[in-house]
Amino acid sequence: MPSHVQVNAEPGTHRLTLATFAAIWGIGFLPQVVSPHVVGTLVRHLGLDERLAGLIQSVELGSVAVTALLLAPWMARLPRRRLAVAGALLALTSHAVSAAATDVAVLAAARVVAGIGAGLVLAAGNATAAASAEPERLYGRMFVLMGIAYAFVFVIMGYFAAQFGAPGVFGFETAWVAMMLPALWLLPAGRPMAIEQGGTIAPLPLLTALLMVGALSTFASADVAVWSFSGRVAASIGLAESTTGWALGASSALALVGGTVVIWLGTRLGRLRSIAVGLCFVSACALGSTRAPTATIFLAGLVVYQAGYTFLMSYLYGIASALDRHGRLMVATAGATLAGGALGPYIGGTLAAHHGYSSIGEYYLGVAAVVLTLMIVVVRRSRIEPSSTQ
Repeated sequence: MPSHVQVNAEPGTHRLTLATFAAIWGIGFLPQVVSPHVVGTLVRHLGLDERLAGLIQSVELGSVAVTALLLAPWMARLPRRRLAVAGALLALTSHAVSAAATDVAVLAAARVVAGIGAGLVLAAGNATAAASAEPERLYGRMFVLMGIAYAFVFVIMGYFAAQFGAPGVFGFETAWVAMMLPALWLLPAGRPMAIEQGGTIAPLPLLTALLMVGALSTFASADVAVWSFSGRVAASIGLAESTTGWALGASSALALVGGTVVIWLGTRLGRLRSIAVGLCFVSACALGSTRAPTATIFLAGLVVYQAGYTFLMSYLYGIASALDRHGRLMVATAGATLAGGALGPYIGGTLAAHHGYSSIGEYYLGVAAVVLTLMIVVVRRSRIEPSSTQ
């Protein structure tokens, strides 16, 4: 059965939303979110081939994932705020080193350390979110903030990438993390109240946890494969980098739509039905933005993708939170998402090199079918659906 835990000194709704957004999306998932600009910059301005550029990005995402996965078993006992602030300072320093690096080996090492810092922050933010009363709606509110913030980030980062190359991209990441840092002080300072009162921690159902982690990691590999090479697909059909930046910004703005629908809907439709709808929507968008017979179809698929993505992920993360209020499964799931995402640029680069960009969309479609199957098993085993939808 899902475990229940209360977090001591939990902030109010708006403060909690801001703090968890800064931790999870402002810093924790930043390496994944900005991967189109990073991969494109490594190819264009540093002269790397697509496979090596994808590998460097995969290593960074992998370090985020490994850090979160190693922390997951201990999240019921670790103080959230101190963990997040320490990780943010580590990430900020590493982004600054990356901006100044002139050697590829130094840059790669700095990206690994930046990933470790992001993993610390990600773990703290997701463990806090898992203990909230309505995790789906909290993630929906976070995605609304993400839509507003990243609409500007993609446009500005596209300009910095075009004008200043790698120093511009990593310098912007440095400034962004510095902006997010003050909000981390709004995270709860202590550990879960049950731990401080000497309470016991119920073990996680192993099979359910493994299925959940497998579903998220598999989906992330396809999502990031499509996302990382969206810039390269755009270039292949003759779109300018600035146009792609505006399209990515518009796509991020549409995260507002997905998040708003989740805030309004909650779990009334049922978690499983919501996931099925979301998977169908994002699969259609992914196919459109990778096959790209025309610039119009590419831009349409790319722009509306985020609305479906934010809707879908709110429910996937909501299930992980409902299964374990201590945050262990949510942190493991976030780590698995990054682990799968770490393979995304490499998978995308390999598929593109051998079969063309359209094969990335076909891979995405197959993964969506696998994820839906796994989630049917998870939801049926855990019995966490609202009674009216079962």
